[in-house]
Amino acid sequence: MLKVTLSELFRCKPDRLAYEFMAEYPKMVEWWIKRTVEFGGGSYAVFRKHFYKEWKKEWDGYYSQHAQTSSLVAFSGVQLWKKPDERLKIPELKWRFIVVSPREVKIEKGELLFSTKIGEIAHVKIIPEDQRLRRLLVQAENGYWQVGQSIVTPEWAVVSFTSYLDLSTERETLIKELLSAEATPYR
Repeated sequence: MLKVTLSELFRCKPDRLAYEFMAEYPKMVEWWIKRTVEFGGGSYAVFRKHFYKEWKKEWDGYYSQHAQTSSLVAFSGVQLWKKPDERLKIPELKWRFIVVSPREVKIEKGELLFSTKIGEIAHVKIIPEDQRLRRLLVQAENGYWQVGQSIVTPEWAVVSFTSYLDLSTERETLIKELLSAEATPYR
């Protein structure tokens, strides 16, 4: 089996729920960053578990996958920002963004769909720039690609797609597709 993963950049148009969540998500990340100062050190798993119940109280009604992604963004960011001999300066995140878990995201009718709070589904219209990207979206809707972790801002979205190929059985089909595919250069 061969695992193929693509990450593509799309222009996008978020709906009201997605846009509102883009304002809330950086606050979640900042909340987790502040907890890294209290935590002092250790593994990511221990860190997340230590503060998870507190996060659930703070963001009651939000899906737990948002605790997962926002805590991972914070924990990883602190590892990169913090110098061993300096105290952590907590940044103020002014940029609107969301990191959406693969467990929460899917593509339907040219839109990324993901849950924000219980009973709320955000829609982000994906705008493919060329035929290759349009085909990729259709294939994802039809289950050929699994949609992975996505990053969404007010203007653009990075969406990852994963598929598994069995080269022993799909070799001839794959070769025909590659030879007949339109060569679309990247911009």
